[in-house]
Amino acid sequence: MNNWRLAPKNTRLAKYIEFFWLLEKKAGDASVAHPKLNCEPTSHFILANDDYLFSYSHQEEVTTGNGCHWILPHCKTYLMDHTEPFLIFGIKFRTGALYSLKSNVDLSGLDKIIRMNIQDCLETMLYEEVFNKEKYVAPFSLKKLLQMAKSSPVESCDYLEHYLLSWVDHAVEDKHSALTRQALSLLATNTLADVRDVLHCSQRTTERSFLRVTGFTLKQYQSVLKLESLVEYLYSLEESEIDWSEIAIQFNFSDQPHLIRYLKSYIGATPGNYVKKRDLTIDVYGTFE
Repeated sequence: MNNWRLAPKNTRLAKYIEFFWLLEKKAGDASVAHPKLNCEPTSHFILANDDYLFSYSHQEEVTTGNGCHWILPHCKTYLMDHTEPFLIFGIKFRTGALYSLKSNVDLSGLDKIIRMNIQDCLETMLYEEVFNKEKYVAPFSLKKLLQMAKSSPVESCDYLEHYLLSWVDHAVEDKHSALTRQALSLLATNTLADVRDVLHCSQRTTERSFLRVTGFTLKQYQSVLKLESLVEYLYSLEESEIDWSEIAIQFNFSDQPHLIRYLKSYIGATPGNYVKKRDLTIDVYGTFE
């Protein structure tokens, strides 16, 4: 198994992109065949060759395709098919970033997997009305990027950053994105009332802008942040070290049944069943660090 993640070097890119990542499953690698991708308020742009077949399922809903695609912010936990070997390069965008970035496809909304061929990918990153297509599009090679990424992570990120800069440099910011960015910096460690007081803005006004930019309500976003923290904490513990009563208190659940309902609603498993399977992406592939 080969995986890594790196933050963008360029500060202009870092405003919209959290990190680049690679995941390569080789023939013979032992891992869970159907890992779960839990809900996220962020978007991922997946770059892969056309022979990569993807499958994301939630209950009776299944989305399949091949090659490059977007994973938009989602409140669902997707079951993925990682049975066969594969190589994928990902770009993780910051929460709400796609609101400001122009695109030739509709990247708004939640719970969507959008298939894109390589030409669509290039045209998402580069704009004919601003740049000369021959100069900027022709040199890009997905095959070259993926090959570099396997052995030279820094070099591959530098290669891609050159193309992404033309995209982020034409981002459009407005009052909604500005207010949302302020709220995002506060929501991880403050109550909604505190956020309102710090921003000197009504919760209703903040909520409207936040929902417009991210697709999430303020409460939904905080709930997903709690899930991420909880999953990362469980990942650091052995099964014998887990005390669900203490975890319920630590993560501010009213009681243990509240924690059980919370986990079941988000990942489709009780705490006990989850610990036995350990089938979320963090359990299967680690933290990529």
